[in-house]
Amino acid sequence: MGLNVKHFEDDNIASKFICSHCHGVFVDPVFCKCGHVLCWVCFKRRKKRKLNCLVCSEELSVSSEALEGEWLKDLGWLKVICPKGCKEVVSFELLTQHFEDKCEFALTSCTSNSCSKKIRRIDLPDHLTKCDFRMVSCCCGVQIRYLDLRQHQLAQKCVIKENLQMIVRKRREMEQAIKDHRLSMQKQFFEEECQHRRMLKSKQGSLRLTTAMSVRSEPGLRPGPKDTGTVRSSHSAPESLQRTALSCQQCGKLFSRRNNHERACTWHFGPIADVFGGMCQACGNLTNTEGCVVGFHEPVSKTTAVI
Repeated sequence: MGLNVKHFEDDNIASKFICSHCHGVFVDPVFCKCGHVLCWVCFKRRKKRKLNCLVCSEELSVSSEALEGEWLKDLGWLKVICPKGCKEVVSFELLTQHFEDKCEFALTSCTSNSCSKKIRRIDLPDHLTKCDFRMVSCCCGVQIRYLDLRQHQLAQKCVIKENLQMIVRKRREMEQAIKDHRLSMQKQFFEEECQHRRMLKSKQGSLRLTTAMSVRSEPGLRPGPKDTGTVRSSHSAPESLQRTALSCQQCGKLFSRRNNHERACTWHFGPIADVFGGMCQACGNLTNTEGCVVGFHEPVSKTTAVI
């Protein structure tokens, strides 16, 4: 069968290159005794059906004479757009070589041994990853065809051995991870415990310092004797624990100078109305609620109390 003229760059192909049987450009031309040329495939088809030449109606037979070299040269120089679809332009005489070496859409043989499939060159890499005759590595390290892998694994019990090894390996990794985690937690707990002890020691030191400074700042108090390690009875309060309690003339509560500050006392500014037991006219609240004015306690008398 000849090649269709639509695949050639030149739309006007000379009639001397057109087969009279298939009306395509000659592929493997054969020179007949009658002087006409046919494609080799067309010649065999007509010969099988016992058909004569379409041009002169004579019996078909191959001539002993060869085709002219100039005619073959002109036929080979014709420019062809690859009929497989890659759209590359080659000369007609190199078209077969283009199919064998370069064309991505031409059929080629699988490179795996014993595989007889024909696939397009562009699909060959994907086929090699799925071919039943490709060489693969078993888990035991043996190189074997994928087609024989299952039978090999059943005979040699490779998968069972690999699974046992994997279980042992995973267990060792898990035990090591637990050991590392335990050490990490012990280290973290030790650091937190040390930090907690440092904070407690710091708070105790600060509390002792504050107590000592407040005792020295109170009027009428004297520093007590140093602690000799003896335990005193809780029923007798020493003089160092006594405080001077003052009565506030604004809120009527007892307070000490040590605890007196700018927000210690609250009272109602007034005037006080005799409504519901007493109501402040300044804020509108009852006198038994928190006052509307905040400030220092103002003492009116002194009372000694143990605090």
